[in-house]
Formats: sequence, C-alpha cells, structure tokens
Amino acid sequence: MTITFRPVPPGTHWTVLFERETTTLYHVNVPHSDLGVAHDPTDLGPLRNALEARARKKLAAGEATVLGTGSSLDLLDWEPQRDNGIANRVPEYYQAHSPDNHVPTGSGGTVDLSTEETTSNSIAALDEHARERLTAALTAFSDGRHRASVLHHIRRILDEDAPGQPAIGVVFVTEYTNQGYYVHRVGEVLFSDGTIEEIDFGDDVHDGMYALYGARGESTSIAVDLRTDTFDESTAVDGDNVQVRFDTEPAGAGRTGT
Repeated sequence: MTITFRPVPPGTHWTVLFERETTTLYHVNVPHSDLGVAHDPTDLGPLRNALEARARKKLAAGEATVLGTGSSLDLLDWEPQRDNGIANRVPEYYQAHSPDNHVPTGSGGTVDLSTEETTSNSIAALDEHARERLTAALTAFSDGRHRASVLHHIRRILDEDAPGQPAIGVVFVTEYTNQGYYVHRVGEVLFSDGTIEEIDFGDDVHDGMYALYGARGESTSIAVDLRTDTFDESTAVDGDNVQVRFDTEPAGAGRTGT
C-alpha cells in the first residue's frame, strides 16, 4: 500500500513537544546478614524480594551512592501552526491510511508482514495450495516490475542513441560467459523504416534480463516488442532474425504505400 501526503500549506510552522526523562543510577550496599532469609536452593525469589526491600529502605534513608545520571529525549507530539498562531489541531494535511501488516490470504488465515520472522512463520502456517498461489503471485509481481524496468531503459537508451526514430522492437541473444549462456546487453533494434542497428543497452537492461531469464541455452533469443510491450522467448534457429520475430519485411523489399 502506497502512503501519500498532501502538500504543506505556505506559511506553516511546526510546534514540536518533547519530554525529557532523567534517570539516576544508585549503588546500595546490603549485608546479607540484614536480610534474615533462609537459604532455599530451589527458589531465589524470597532472597531477591528481601534484597530489594532492604535496598529501598537504605535508599530512602540516604544510605546510597550516586553513580551517575542519564536522560532520554522523546518526541511526544507535532502539529502545524499557521502564521496567525492558530494551531490546526487536526493535521488534515498528513491524513493517510496506515499500511495493514496483516494481509488476508483468502483461505481463512493472514500473513503477518510486520517483520521477516513473522512473515516467514505466517507463510509456513499456510496450507500448500495457499503457499503455491502466494509464490506464483509474488513471482508474477516481481517479473512485471523487471519487465517494466527493462522497457523503461530500452526506451531511454533509444531516445539517447536514436532520437526521433520509432522502433518496432529489439531482439537480444544469449552470450557465453564462464558460468553459462545469459542474455546479452547488446540487442538488434528494428526501426519502423525497416533499418536494423545494434545498440548496447547497458547494465540496467542486462540486470533486468538476468532477473527474468537467468541462464538459458546457446540458441535462446528474447524479442521485446515495443508496440505491445511484450517479451517473447524463442529457441528457433532463426530466432535472432528481427524481421522474422516481428513479422516485417526487410527494408525496401516490396513496400508499398497509398
């Protein structure tokens, strides 16, 4: 859930209220002979209670040594003040829904997202079918974010390297590294006039493709159609042919116009 805040009106000042709490550390010497407690090897509760009671009496009588003091400063409240000095007691500029950390699963339970531990425990308590659905939903959400990032950076690079040239799509092929075949950062761009150009799309696109596809085969290619914002994976022998992938004709091959 995204939390949004309204703009602060001009002329606003803030009144902030703090509370300082001071603590003092005392040392009290209590002889064991003053306690009058019988030894019990199975329960230290009576000894502790007698020790605390005797120490409190000595403290009240001034028989204690101050070892030091400390303090903590806590923010109690904050509210906007207008230039006229009238407090707006209800900060409507900052009203927002707090995120609900308990998300219903649809199977009669909830996932507590308060901490990593509560999230893990909640997921472990779900039935297998619910966990599978949750995993699929999270994977789809993550893949969607990576695809959006790849599309954004492809268009950004095209705007920088080929401004004013509408592009149909890009085909990326895998390249071998010492760990296997991964989608290469250089892609072949098919422009709407039929021309083709190799462009290096940089680390942002490479990282996004790695997150989406990881290691693939030697003949794998990924076609990114910029007309529909879709990604198509192929292992066909002509998968790296941009005209084939985007169903277009080569430049100057029987094109007609009206």
